[in-house]
Amino acid sequence: MLVSRKDLKNPHAAAVWDSRVPGEWLYDPQSFVYSGAGENIPLTLHDDHFFIPATIETPERGELAGQFLVDTGGCMMTAILTTPFAQKNSLPVPSQKTILDRSIAGLGGETRLLVGRATHFKIGDSVFSSPLIYISQDRDGALASPEYDGVIGTEILRRFRVIFDYARRRLILERNSHFKEPLEYDMSGMSLRAYGDDFRVFKIHQVLEDSPAGKAGLLVGDTLQRIDAVPASRLTLEQILQMMKVPGREYKLTIKRGSDTRVVEIKTRRLV
Repeated sequence: MLVSRKDLKNPHAAAVWDSRVPGEWLYDPQSFVYSGAGENIPLTLHDDHFFIPATIETPERGELAGQFLVDTGGCMMTAILTTPFAQKNSLPVPSQKTILDRSIAGLGGETRLLVGRATHFKIGDSVFSSPLIYISQDRDGALASPEYDGVIGTEILRRFRVIFDYARRRLILERNSHFKEPLEYDMSGMSLRAYGDDFRVFKIHQVLEDSPAGKAGLLVGDTLQRIDAVPASRLTLEQILQMMKVPGREYKLTIKRGSDTRVVEIKTRRLV
């Protein structure tokens, strides 16, 4: 979830978030003592949400500093640049390869993002090389706000143990075993959404035309029933997303379309 000041019983409490362990831990600010090796990042509060400074480096534009909202849930992406920040800095630059992604919802409705790669993304001393960057094309809503420059999502945050110590105006980042994992975009060309009481019914929400899924004839509205011999209902959405982020993987997908069931084959490849 998105940690905000309203979520804390004590608005100055220290909150610990770790993607590997469900839930959060709250500590009284007076008794909280940090003794780890994490890095302190300046933390500010605006409209009951937390922001930190970060720097993006792109071809032709060099380093661009901004204030980024910290999103600990619902945003399974690296970093999103707001429309005003992108326009001010003329992003994307002509040399950047991008694709249009319409699959994201939850930031004030449907949103349109150009997905490409930057040279580096930096938070304090932590540097991510060739990171995926999502550039908002929205004209209204949260990602069109001029009040901040972008959003840091869980694909960055899950590489740390994150401690919100607002009483001391700091975010503490401890690198974990995920830190050096590559930052990858989906390599199938299909975007899924989870439905049902247990969120184990997966329907295709978007198909990119020039992609393995597009060439295999998959359509929006198709229901994914199996991946190879494994029923999709045995998997989580996150597990499927990670499976589709590895290049050169061949899968047989069993798809239900209306009353018809069909099997298609795809081979994953980098799209951006």
